[in-house]
Amino acid sequence: MASPWKDPKSGVFYLRVRVPTDLRAKVKGQTIGLPIGDKIVQAKAGETVKASLRTRDPREAKVRFSTALTALNDYWEAVRKGSQRLS
Repeated sequence: MASPWKDPKSGVFYLRVRVPTDLRAKVKGQTIGLPIGDKIVQAKAGETVKASLRTRDPREAKVRFSTALTALNDYWEAVRKGSQRLS
């Protein structure tokens, strides 16, 4: 199970998630907007996606992490489906 990662120097929590192997070539270098707190934070995709959760509170970090991870998983699913034709 994925969970927030705490930077040992600053104590700030981060979302750090590996990009699925089937999507690495498609999304490498793309910027992804993730909802963190009351803002949309831009994160660049490479081998991983890393974004600050902008908090040192573990409880708040879990809430922000789950929201951002849900948005990221939705993004992965949209990339897998590709563009959809409008009727």
